[in-house]
Amino acid sequence: MQRKKNQNTVTTDAIIGKNLEILRCTMGLSQRRLGGAIGVTSQQIQKYEHGKNRISCARLWDISCALDTEPAHFFGGLERNLRSIATTALAIQDGGPQSAIRNQGFRSESGAILSTQLTKADMTLYKAFNAIQSEHQRCSLLGLMKALAKEQ
Repeated sequence: MQRKKNQNTVTTDAIIGKNLEILRCTMGLSQRRLGGAIGVTSQQIQKYEHGKNRISCARLWDISCALDTEPAHFFGGLERNLRSIATTALAIQDGGPQSAIRNQGFRSESGAILSTQLTKADMTLYKAFNAIQSEHQRCSLLGLMKALAKEQ
C-alpha cells in the first residue's frame, strides 16, 4: 500500500528539488551527467527536481558531494515558522486560486507564492550574481535589487 504524502511534504520536496535544479543548471551540468555521478538515471534526477520523488538523506549527501556543496544548501527557502507552514497547508487544502500546489510554487517569507518554474532570465540572473567574486559587491547588488523591488 502506497503511503499518502501530506501537502507540506509535497511542498518541501518541491523546494529541495528546485534548489537542486538551480544549482545543477548554474554549474552547467546535465541531468544525465549528475545522475551518472551519483549512480541514478537522468529521469530520476528529473523526478527529484520536480518534487515527484523524495530525495533520501544518503542520496542528498551523494548529490551534495557531487555538486561540492553542503546538504543544507538544498533547504534554502523552506519556512521555519510553523504558522506560515500551516497557512500554506490550508491554502493547498482549499484548492482555491492561492493553492501552492496548483500554482506549482511555494510561499516566501512575505507569504507571496513563488513559482518553481524558472525562466531563462531567472537562470541568467542567478548565474551572473554567483559569478561575482566580491562578497561586498554581491551584498551591494542585493541591497540595490531589494530597493528597486520596494519601489514597484
